Amino acid sequence: MRKYDMLACVAIIILGLGWFVAAEVVYDGSLMEDPFLRSGMLAQLYVPLATLYLVKSIRGEGRGTAIVAWLLSFLVFWGMTAVDVWVTHFKPNCDICCIPAEHCFMVESIAATIITLLASISDVVSLRLLVKIKHPLARQWFVRRALRLVGTVLLTVFSCVVTYWVLFVVLRMAWLLWAMIAQ
Repeated sequence: MRKYDMLACVAIIILGLGWFVAAEVVYDGSLMEDPFLRSGMLAQLYVPLATLYLVKSIRGEGRGTAIVAWLLSFLVFWGMTAVDVWVTHFKPNCDICCIPAEHCFMVESIAATIITLLASISDVVSLRLLVKIKHPLARQWFVRRALRLVGTVLLTVFSCVVTYWVLFVVLRMAWLLWAMIAQ
């Protein structure tokens, strides 16, 4: 089983990175871009997750492996984000960049850390929930992997929305408090 997991993850990583590179090469910085090629940027969402699963399929599901998997997933996501930010900001006719590249990269690095950390935690929770399913259909390789992936994605999206909402509220209250004190 683990051999198939590794093969699937490697195939997804190679395909995703190739599509991502192709999208970055042809992207001219404008919004008038071929949507199929521009959709290669979506590889930023699934290649780090495939990296997480690749490490776990090679090393197992231990706590130390989860930390290493998160770190590699973060580095892949961070690297892809860096490429996207720097390519986007330095294309000659870019019309979507209104903030300096350094600020954009800093914000995206913080987002990469939060997203990959939440994805790693969501994967562990999804796996623990999947173990509780006793239906015989859920014992098949493909069904288990699909349920784990769907659970991880849904938990990650939900936890990202909640985290960003909490951060927005906390930072907004801090800004309002600062504005009141400064007057």
